[in-house]
Amino acid sequence: MRAFYHGVLGWPELTKPPLLAARGGCWFSVPGVGGPTAELHIGVEEPFRPARKAHPAFVVHVDTTAATLIAAGHTVRWADPAEIPGRRRFHTDDPAGNRLEFLDSEHSAGAGRVPFDIGDYERRVRESPCFVCAIVAGTHDSEMEQIIDEDDENIAFLGRYPTLLGHTLVAPKQHREHVVRELDLPQFQRLTGMVHRVARAVEAVLPTERMYVSSLGSQQGNSHLHWHIAPLPPGVPYREQQFHALMAENGVIPWTLGDAVDLAGRLRRALDPPAAE
Repeated sequence: MRAFYHGVLGWPELTKPPLLAARGGCWFSVPGVGGPTAELHIGVEEPFRPARKAHPAFVVHVDTTAATLIAAGHTVRWADPAEIPGRRRFHTDDPAGNRLEFLDSEHSAGAGRVPFDIGDYERRVRESPCFVCAIVAGTHDSEMEQIIDEDDENIAFLGRYPTLLGHTLVAPKQHREHVVRELDLPQFQRLTGMVHRVARAVEAVLPTERMYVSSLGSQQGNSHLHWHIAPLPPGVPYREQQFHALMAENGVIPWTLGDAVDLAGRLRRALDPPAAE
């Protein structure tokens, strides 16, 4: 049980209250999201027969928690969005058979996002050298764009300001600016072949209801040709899907270098699964 709650979910174990110290079981602190921190008691009896029961819903960032559970080999069951309109949740079972419910922090799929300074971002992309060329050359000023895949022609890396967990970019290494007129058919097919390969890896790692793939950019900023791969998680209300889900004006996911390194490692492993024995 400790391996699941502490090892997989990362919940700190607590010292049990004195009145319960003689009883079996473990206590864990469940970090609150949009609410107070909760405490979870997993009860067992000698000789460690688990108490199979349903616990109250835990308020978490559901996409991150679901991805963590899936990566550890656990089954995640998403609830029908119509049951609680606008609120996303899923269920899983711990190793003892306890049924757990995880609930998004707010009635909006964007509740876990933080504000993004669009004005500052626009200024930087319009005034700075090409960031894709810098990543290819190894001179970029950030490690957030962790490289996922590359070959002689193309490169795939994580987005620095994700609006959806798993947002990845794929670009040619040479500075090209036009998706069709600067690529012949074989070059285009090799580039989109990497898009397909990486998108399949993203779907293998993260819960995905629909995969968004698009080639955006501007001649006035971010002109280097690139494709966006953005997995829409299950349960997002219709009004918050499509362009709404992709727009940084609606906020970005809180994201650290540690998050990027962890996700990049899982995506690389999904791209290169171990050979069958």
